[in-house]
Amino acid sequence: MTPEEIAARKRRNWAIAGALVLFVVLVFVITVLRLTSNIAQGAG
Repeated sequence: MTPEEIAARKRRNWAIAGALVLFVVLVFVITVLRLTSNIAQGAG
């Protein structure tokens, strides 16, 4: 592989990793918001 191909692969891997991390964080935040909403409704 040429150095350009290796660099492109690294950039692609970092982009995929970043997207995966963002997805996990988004799911976590949505879960926390839904749980706190349900707890608040149950307490009232």
